[in-house]
This record gives sequence, C-alpha cells and structure tokens, in this order.
Amino acid sequence: NKASDFVWGKASGVAPTANVVNSPSGHIMSNAVLYIKPGDGFTAESLASATVAVEIRNVKTNAYVNLASGVVTATGTASKVVPFNEGTRYRAVVVPQTVAEGSDLITVTVNGTAYTLKKGFTFVSGKQHTFTVTVNKTGSGINIGVGDWDNDGTDNGGDAE
Repeated sequence: NKASDFVWGKASGVAPTANVVNSPSGHIMSNAVLYIKPGDGFTAESLASATVAVEIRNVKTNAYVNLASGVVTATGTASKVVPFNEGTRYRAVVVPQTVAEGSDLITVTVNGTAYTLKKGFTFVSGKQHTFTVTVNKTGSGINIGVGDWDNDGTDNGGDAE
C-alpha cells in the first residue's frame, strides 16, 4: 500500500544557507501493478463476477534502508503481499529483492481455485513492474508481462496451472 512507499533524496556539498536547497528524491521501493485477464475457460463476464484474490508470494516484507546511500536491503523471512484492489488493477509496494527461479511468484484465486505462476523475478528499487496475468482454467495457466516506473521494456510471459 502507499504507506509502505519510501521516498529518499540527498543533497551533498551544500553549505548552510537561508536559501532553498533542492534535494532530488525518488522511490526506493518497487511498485508492482497487476492486471487480471480471462484466459481459457473464462470470459470477461465470468471473471468479473467471480470472487478473485491476488497474492505476490515468496517476498520479504521487511527492509533495512541505508539513509546515507538510499540502498534498500530486504530482511526477514519470505512471506506474501496482498495487493490493493484498485478496480481494474491491483497494486503493491514491494521491497526490492530477487525471488528465486521456480518459486510461486503470483497466485490468483478465482472462486476458491488457485492459479499460480512459478517464476523467478527481481523487483528493482525505483521501478514499477507491470504484470498482466491471464488466468486459464485449462491449459497452462498464467501469462505475465513486465514493465516498470522507468519502463524496462521486458516481457516476462509465462504459464501456470
């Protein structure tokens, strides 16, 4: 959620002054935006009327922030993040970190049935990663596309059952 965001900035080599000192700042956490799309066995209408829950899994939710450098280090045990439902999308602030390849990265539960994307992924500090998740009842599951706050242009498509 927005309360988990951390904006960091630094101005160096500035002597004390009565004038305004500009301190450029930016996001140092990662932002995940997820869109859920109907795939095999779903229609837009059936998915829209379903009970849907989304989780980003196997991520650490605690962090140490070095205030001198702005570097974020994920700490603690991996858990899950439940993104905030913003109507047409889900959004979550995630601590920058790498999730190991083959991990359950995203789980979309539709009417009690879980569909999981097994994938490694690196959440990058200051980046918005966009995931378009296509949920399939039959076949091979979930497809993901990735973007970022400073669009990295990478598509990490994949299927899950």
